Amino acid sequence: MTEIKQILTKSNVMLVALLVFVLLAALITVGMLTPLLVDFLTGNSMNLDAYYFNIRAALPTGVLIILLSIYLLLGKLSEKKLFVTVSGVVVLSAVFAFMSPFNSLPVDFIIPVSVLAIIAIFYNILYSVTGWKYNPYKNTRSISAHIIHLGLVLIMLGVVLSTGLTAEDSTVVSTESRGFFEGQDYSVSVTKISTQFEGEPFKSHPGSAYVTDISFDVYKNGDYFDSGNVKSIRDLKWDQSYTTTYIHRNLLEEYFIAPKGVDMETGKVNLYSRTVPFITFVWGGLCLMAFGILSLLVIGHLKNKEKINKSE
Repeated sequence: MTEIKQILTKSNVMLVALLVFVLLAALITVGMLTPLLVDFLTGNSMNLDAYYFNIRAALPTGVLIILLSIYLLLGKLSEKKLFVTVSGVVVLSAVFAFMSPFNSLPVDFIIPVSVLAIIAIFYNILYSVTGWKYNPYKNTRSISAHIIHLGLVLIMLGVVLSTGLTAEDSTVVSTESRGFFEGQDYSVSVTKISTQFEGEPFKSHPGSAYVTDISFDVYKNGDYFDSGNVKSIRDLKWDQSYTTTYIHRNLLEEYFIAPKGVDMETGKVNLYSRTVPFITFVWGGLCLMAFGILSLLVIGHLKNKEKINKSE
């Protein structure tokens, strides 16, 4: 037991976490540089989608989250209880990965270890709150640090969930029919298509851009959800084409619609639809980290000010 205590220390856990983080960064860097090297050496284009990165980053990300949980629970649980808890979560993650309840290996693996980390963080926050009156400064700093930890876990969880569970599809929609998208709860019905020139006159054209304006109604699970508008723009001056995007954000997901092509003769539009769930976990995690860092700075400033006043 003494040997385990000597090995299983917070400094050792942090060292291993740093090594895993370096490995994760290396995997991502290699993935980002590979298409550039292939293009440079062979002249062929190569695209690596989110799944390429997720399937390789899932294991080190999960290990990082487990190490964070161990770090937070060291000293709070005995070595035996800690070993049983972590082992149980690892086994549960393996079961999830095998059964695949979310149909995404990275998501299936990350969910159980993230739950462990979140429970460990809240346990430490509660522990600091109960001991606040005995050492307000130390425990307030501890709470702020754990808020940063919570933000970090939410960011990692949000990245894995949003990229692993993203659904995208495109379909042709007209003013006389509703378009449905595979794997998504949304459908779209085009209500109006109009075209006009915009901008300053260019050569023989009354405007420098030819704009196709598309209005539509969005339905979720068959019920009316929202109305939106997107544009397909042909810039005549610079000979470029681009589109605007409809975006609807809520607590659990972001929904995007963009036009891929328009046929004015038939009144049909090829619409691209994408649902990105849990992306707000990333924004929420960033806000929590910023709040925790700001709290630490304020607490440190107040502590230094108190020391100066006492010395005077």
